[in-house]
Amino acid sequence: MKEKHAADNFIVRRTEKRDLNEVVELHQAMHEHLQGFDTEYYQLARNAHNIMYDFYYAVIGDAGKLVLVAEKENKIQGFLYAFIERRPPTMAFEKIGYIETLFVRPPYRRQGAGRQLFKYTMNWFRSHGIQSAECTTDTRNKNTIHFLMELNFEPIQYKFKIRL
Repeated sequence: MKEKHAADNFIVRRTEKRDLNEVVELHQAMHEHLQGFDTEYYQLARNAHNIMYDFYYAVIGDAGKLVLVAEKENKIQGFLYAFIERRPPTMAFEKIGYIETLFVRPPYRRQGAGRQLFKYTMNWFRSHGIQSAECTTDTRNKNTIHFLMELNFEPIQYKFKIRL
């Protein structure tokens, strides 16, 4: 299923094997961006490229996982990784949708790619009977927090860390 929004000309589609190097490049660019908030926490391992490539290679064939790309000008400008998470049997909702990763190249932000990626993902979650979706972002990432609030997400938890 491809979705195209006339105003911004992004094409959102599922990731294919031929896209993996660009997806890994975008994932690494996301970490470079996040290092502006915390260099140590978001530092990648030396072999991160190979690990990410292998990870996404395996994930794109999994029915409970979704990796999308947003294309414009014949190049991937953004991507999103989401999955269906099983919760403990004591919880009322057995499964939730979880958006693990979203990144759009800076020159293409605020042009609709992120919204289109989320729209596709929410429809995919609904098609799998998911009633609730969650995601996590760095508390210092004000642009992403604002974006999520615009999409009607609401904060529900804080995550803490301590250096030992």
